[in-house]
Amino acid sequence: MRHYFRHIIIAALVLNGCAVGPDFVVPDLKTPGAYTGMPLPPQTAEAKAAGGAAQRFAFAAELPGQWWKLFSSPELDQLIKKGIENSPSLASAQAALSKAEEDLKAAGGSLQYPAVDANLGATRERTSGNVNLGPSSTFNLYNASVGVSYQLDLFGGTRRQLESYAALVDYQRYQYEAAYLTLTANIVTAAIREASLRAQVVTTRDIVADYRRQLDISEKQYNLGAI
Repeated sequence: MRHYFRHIIIAALVLNGCAVGPDFVVPDLKTPGAYTGMPLPPQTAEAKAAGGAAQRFAFAAELPGQWWKLFSSPELDQLIKKGIENSPSLASAQAALSKAEEDLKAAGGSLQYPAVDANLGATRERTSGNVNLGPSSTFNLYNASVGVSYQLDLFGGTRRQLESYAALVDYQRYQYEAAYLTLTANIVTAAIREASLRAQVVTTRDIVADYRRQLDISEKQYNLGAI
């Protein structure tokens, strides 16, 4: 009996050592010290002409998920909300993420837990009186059966398969986050660009109005003989 258990332990250790594939090791990714050729200044130049103060850069600061709310602009909030609700790229990324999550749940249920198969049947039979030398009889016959099956993960193939499904979920989640950040950043950039152009249009019109007033004054001086 001791030899029997010893062989079982040795076989279990050997099978455990024959796991499918090596364990995943996260690569060592070093964060770069800078993303520009020259170091960025700690603050912007003061806008003295407009009466504004200098803006300071908060490097490596944590930002909220809805980072555009830091601008405190209700119009910008509504614009981004409308963009998120009507973005086909974001909807596609969300659908891919949901599918990956459902695939992981389905794989976990089918691979980690036993499969139970139950069958229930009923038949109505009749015996002949010639067989049992008596009157014939009619009776009901019920049959019930339950089957349980479980896939043993001897070589780690099931674990590796579940790891691949979980990795796909992480990948699709990062894809969704990238689409989300790209969409919101593009909307904010376009809104700021549009506001800048509108301000330039207003300023240009003010300059044109000043030139027209100067022209009117010069024409009056010319008509009066001053110039």
